[in-house]
Amino acid sequence: MKVKTCTNLKNYNRLRLKLKSKKHNQIKKKEFKHKFVVEASKNKNDLTPSILKICDETNKHNLNMALELTKPVTKTTMNEIVVNTSQTFKEVNTTKVMEKNKSFEEDCFKFHLLSDSKVLLILKVPRHLFFKGSVQIQTLMGRIEILGYTMDSSDGVQTAFSTKGYCYLYLKALEGSQNDFMKKKDFVTQYLISRNEKDEKISDIVNSLTQFSVVVLLEKITDIYNHMIWPKFLFKHCSSYYLYPYKQINNNKHSFTLEEEILNCSFTLKDSDDKNFKTLQEWDDIEKDMLNTHCSSKTILVGGKNVGKSTLMRYFINKTLKKWKKVLVLDFDIGQCEFTIPACVSAVLVEKPLLGTNFTHMTDPIRSIFIGGCDVIQCLDLYMNAFKQITKYCNQQKEFRHIPWFINTMGFSKGLGLSIAASIIKEVCPTRVIQINSQDTKKNFKLNLNPKVVSRERFMNYDTKFSNLNYKFFCIPSGTEGKGEKNISSDSWVLSPKRSRQISLCTYLSKMLKDSSLNLLQLTPYMIEISKLQLFVLETTFSQKEALSAMNGNLVALCTKNQNDQEFPNCLGFGIVRAIDYDNGKLFLITPLEINKLHSVNCLVKGSLSLPDSFFLDEDVEGHVPYVSFTSNHQTTQRVKREFNANKMNTGSSIRDY
Repeated sequence: MKVKTCTNLKNYNRLRLKLKSKKHNQIKKKEFKHKFVVEASKNKNDLTPSILKICDETNKHNLNMALELTKPVTKTTMNEIVVNTSQTFKEVNTTKVMEKNKSFEEDCFKFHLLSDSKVLLILKVPRHLFFKGSVQIQTLMGRIEILGYTMDSSDGVQTAFSTKGYCYLYLKALEGSQNDFMKKKDFVTQYLISRNEKDEKISDIVNSLTQFSVVVLLEKITDIYNHMIWPKFLFKHCSSYYLYPYKQINNNKHSFTLEEEILNCSFTLKDSDDKNFKTLQEWDDIEKDMLNTHCSSKTILVGGKNVGKSTLMRYFINKTLKKWKKVLVLDFDIGQCEFTIPACVSAVLVEKPLLGTNFTHMTDPIRSIFIGGCDVIQCLDLYMNAFKQITKYCNQQKEFRHIPWFINTMGFSKGLGLSIAASIIKEVCPTRVIQINSQDTKKNFKLNLNPKVVSRERFMNYDTKFSNLNYKFFCIPSGTEGKGEKNISSDSWVLSPKRSRQISLCTYLSKMLKDSSLNLLQLTPYMIEISKLQLFVLETTFSQKEALSAMNGNLVALCTKNQNDQEFPNCLGFGIVRAIDYDNGKLFLITPLEINKLHSVNCLVKGSLSLPDSFFLDEDVEGHVPYVSFTSNHQTTQRVKREFNANKMNTGSSIRDY
């Protein structure tokens, strides 16, 4: 065999290009001072990769740099580099790719499968690991960050949800204190001993730990509701929606497929993927301003549709929960409510981190008003007065004066959207306003909502509060750009607003189910005397009998209202009117509301929010179904979509009495 050595990167690059040609398959030998020896194949028809061996230890760094600049190259061992000289040139042996990936993975993280089907993750600072699915997380050593929340061993077990239709969440290893490293290491050792792990595995895990290691225990969610009832109920009533990524596992070639199958999660290291959650540099300044505030602060987030307001709010809430144990959220987004089903204006006290999308952390509000629908133009009077009533109530509570407030607003940026947002800012009197702008200017407000612009904005007869506005204004780009349907593969498509509302409603109602039957007709209803109830149907005026007929077989808000109280009734929850006994004056109701709260209900409110069709058609009932009419699908039977015309707005309109 004849060989030729090269002394610099330029000559080496020329040599590896010559190896592609059969004419240069035989290379003559020549001596140089520094030796990078390239072995050429004897056989002209042999297309197997040539081997480049490192002969001089001092040039190892230069060689690695050369290989990074010259692709395709796969690093296999410290002393050996494989250079592909095949005709396809870009094809690399799958086995060697696996070896490279495994080597890279071990530098970033490593999974250890424990005896009880739990998985121990060792993550190196400052690496990220992105995941899709649901998993229980417990930090044993060090600190990790997930959606802005910093977890350590004192946080216990937290459940994180990265559901289909939303971005991948991340586990980020954070640099911690270097003190007491041996104590932390001993804690991990004692934990593994308590779980009766084998000595060999314990030794392997503990010996791999360094001061830059973060140890996290991952466990699959196994309770019957989260694992069985909830996902199957959504699949049945939300057009075959998969809550968890059943079909995503095994799509990628890596060394931790078994751990993915056990946890029912999909992991990735690709930080450049459009599907991954990413933070922006502009967020850091806002975070510092929030955490350096010693008194209570009020933060309002505004922006158009799909710019990431809700995600950013969760991120900042999780950041502030480490300093303040409670956070108050005023949810004024009636289309995509964060903690309740749609069509509600609510105040919610948050005490736990928000590690998932809105329907994964639905919470009973401390105050809520049901306004009937998701189209603010159709119920403008109700909406404007509802958020004012909620704000007034929260300002009167002493316990809320020394904790942070976050106000979630709608993505309605056109038409009256600017005036509505300005009215909310005037009513709340915030400490800071964060405006998120999209690259698509059609989604944005026509003006920046700084104090000067908001002060001069007047909205008909709704603006009754004229205070001196003095808040910090932050205008930042959207962090969700590139996550549209064209940029995300079919296994992670973006949910439409209507579909998202349907999932939230079904999630709330699924709490009624106690087993895997998934049949609402099998539930035992509560019986309520009609004479003790006040009945209201929004957007119209009905008699008592007509209101009962409208509510039969429909979703209703369960509220409490004083007889002479002029304010909106407080919504405690929702239920479905199962049947009505007109002769005996009894109403039968199924609801997930607790029995102690149900005793306080004295008012039922019917809005335009309706149940999914599958609730009537997919309950294993043969023959004609009650409350369902069978008609031809003509255009005249469809609901007419009406657009708001500002010129025809009656400025003297009053609120309909509940």
